[in-house]
Amino acid sequence: MPGEIKPGSVLAAAAAVVVALLVLWLWPSDAARPESKLPRASTTLPQDQPYITQPEVVVHLSGAVANPGVYRLEPGLRLVDLVEAAGGAADTADLDRLNLAQVLHDGDRVHVPVIGEAPGAAPNPARSQAEGGAPVDINTATAAELEALPGIGPALAAAIVDERQTGGPFGSVDDLDRVSGIGPAKIDGLRDHARV
Repeated sequence: MPGEIKPGSVLAAAAAVVVALLVLWLWPSDAARPESKLPRASTTLPQDQPYITQPEVVVHLSGAVANPGVYRLEPGLRLVDLVEAAGGAADTADLDRLNLAQVLHDGDRVHVPVIGEAPGAAPNPARSQAEGGAPVDINTATAAELEALPGIGPALAAAIVDERQTGGPFGSVDDLDRVSGIGPAKIDGLRDHARV
């Protein structure tokens, strides 16, 4: 009979399916990756090794923000990140007077002025820094802030800002020798009060 299935052919077909499944199961696929012989990294440290963290940056934020105060931040964050962490700027904040791209450093104090606020209305952070607090960043300080440094008056402060704008940022405090009127003695007097 032409339509009759022989018992031997059913057995052969079943055996072929089993062999095909075994081959597929045992054959390594392209997606399979061999198990590494290297030891796996552990997420826990041995008891004798302390966990090392990056130092945090502590910054004082005041003025026209939702939540002024002292903030502990990750290193490398910018002023815009600090304002955001403080709940954002108030509607009355004069953000155009700030460099929101400024990188924050440990010990910085930032005041967000209110629109129409006189420039000297807030305590001058540079003056308090120059008088014993954190050093003044010569790459981001305004001329008024630079005047707080010992031996720097209005003319030298303006010259520092001009040199920074035309010659690029200072790589170190020693680079202040690029400014006419600042020599080795003045630089030595600034070392404890200025930074880059």
